[in-house]
Amino acid sequence: MNPVKVLYYYSSAQVDTGSPRAMLRMIDSLNRDEFRPAFMASGAGSLIDELRSRNVEIIEGRVDSVSWRHPLRFIRSVRAKRALLKRYGVDLVHMNEPGWNSDLVLAARLSGIPVVLHLHNPVTVSNRNLNYVAASRIFVCSAAQAREIGNFDRVKDRCVVLYNAVDIGLFAGGRPIRESIGLSKDDRVIGTIAQIKHGKGIDLFLDTAERLLTGGNKVKLVIVGPKGVAEDDYFRACIDRIERSPLQGNVIYLGSRVDVPDLLASFDIFFLPTRAETFGMVVIEAMAAGVPVVVSHVGGIPEIVTGADVGRTVRDLDPDAYATAIEELLQMGDALKALGERGRESLAGRFDIAHVGATLGAVYKQLAMQRQ
Repeated sequence: MNPVKVLYYYSSAQVDTGSPRAMLRMIDSLNRDEFRPAFMASGAGSLIDELRSRNVEIIEGRVDSVSWRHPLRFIRSVRAKRALLKRYGVDLVHMNEPGWNSDLVLAARLSGIPVVLHLHNPVTVSNRNLNYVAASRIFVCSAAQAREIGNFDRVKDRCVVLYNAVDIGLFAGGRPIRESIGLSKDDRVIGTIAQIKHGKGIDLFLDTAERLLTGGNKVKLVIVGPKGVAEDDYFRACIDRIERSPLQGNVIYLGSRVDVPDLLASFDIFFLPTRAETFGMVVIEAMAAGVPVVVSHVGGIPEIVTGADVGRTVRDLDPDAYATAIEELLQMGDALKALGERGRESLAGRFDIAHVGATLGAVYKQLAMQRQ
């Protein structure tokens, strides 16, 4: 039997947020004797570079939304995508976002090619969005995300929880780079990796930093991540706070980085006071690095940090509550490292690449067999 050719799509060509990193881990999990990944791209970027380094075929093209209000354009666009799918021998389409009446999805459905719709963020299922109608399977990142989907009853029979995978060995192998980012080996370092946006709670991170510093804790804090989309004012307000006392000199903003394993290896504690999280990819990356975590008890995070023996979750989105949890960890001494190790060990059989790959592969095979 020939390998199943899976065509992936994601609208961004960059890899500085959780969703594209999750897609890369999915591709890493595939048995290449059974599946051949390809990716549709209309431009260049770090994501395309990462895919090429994995020997993923890049198919030039763009995915467009279509509407019956413009029937000729609708027909031309879908017909062109059907020809493309046939030309490249695509057996399955995996869309890494819901999209809206996408020509690629509709072309696949009309060609008898199964479609997987992968949801990474909160959505409401609309019958007007033909992508949901055409999808053979719908992946969600956590059970919590499924519970929050609007009109979930419309897709529940086709819905599968597929946790994001982590390459435990990759993150466990990070090397500290403190000197290069302005830290000493003796600093107690608390770090976060997230988009600079209100939903990720970066203002709560800074509020907590102020409480820790004014409370006499000798710590350094590090923020890593790009500016969130349409978050210019919020971003500027956060940067302004970092440049003023008591945060000035104690909080370092590094912007977007690709050396995440080495950055995590430079942290003593990972702290994410997010207000909402469908899953929490960076949380499992931190745990894989053996870094103790203090995170919000929201969304899919409790499915990752299942108890105080592997990390700390905080129910109240309150700087005092976060500061208390962090101070508890700072006082643990040698036991802090053991907490991080237990967190890493808890990932095996749940979020490791082999386990997620087996789940993903089983769905792909089932869909491919249905097509035959």
